[in-house]
Amino acid sequence: MEVTISPNAGFCVKSRAGQVKVFLNIAWDKQIPAPPAASEDVIRRAMTGQAGSSSDDDWYVPVVVSEGRKDTDKAGKPALVFDCVFHPSLKTRALTDPDFKSFLIELSLQNVEAQSGLSLSRQIGTPNIASKGKVMPRTVRIPQRSEESFSERPKIEEIESTSSSSTPQPVAPPKGILKRPKLSWQIKQHFDGDTIRNVFVVDVPFMTRTLHSSTTLDIEPHRILLHVP
Repeated sequence: MEVTISPNAGFCVKSRAGQVKVFLNIAWDKQIPAPPAASEDVIRRAMTGQAGSSSDDDWYVPVVVSEGRKDTDKAGKPALVFDCVFHPSLKTRALTDPDFKSFLIELSLQNVEAQSGLSLSRQIGTPNIASKGKVMPRTVRIPQRSEESFSERPKIEEIESTSSSSTPQPVAPPKGILKRPKLSWQIKQHFDGDTIRNVFVVDVPFMTRTLHSSTTLDIEPHRILLHVP
């Protein structure tokens, strides 16, 4: 189902990707699916990165992340801006619980890294602004709001805007900034007593906890298929 969202700015986070400043606008929109109901213990485990004992205990927070767009910092140097949009039911807790706010910030950083291939610094700042630039309306594709649709983690996909040319559009970031690093692999020999085993090692430099849960590995007779979204 395609919906148009008009997010309300919440707060801004400043990070870096190398020498380039990166701003994350944390925003709210009721069209984004809310997290599932869960006990405080389950939520706290998710905040600290502890996996639940079952899928029912695996709490998650849907988020829409925009494409990166160019901007400048106060000194006029190039910067990148991403919008991270959550359901507004999270707003009050984010403003009153510092640990929960840090959790949403880390979740935003991870999702921007997963989408862009950037490696973002965790030495962050929170400028005294609601957003860097305006958080623009956009169209996204979300699951139907039914039990069947939400039996698994909601998949939220942003689709290309069809608005007129007068509407500001995301522009290409500085050259080379959003290139996803290539995977590298090697075969190592592991000695287990008198047995020699070949170990296939793949280095995924942009892997995050969010990506890990949706990464798949298929082993076939003559090939190995690793899919990282």
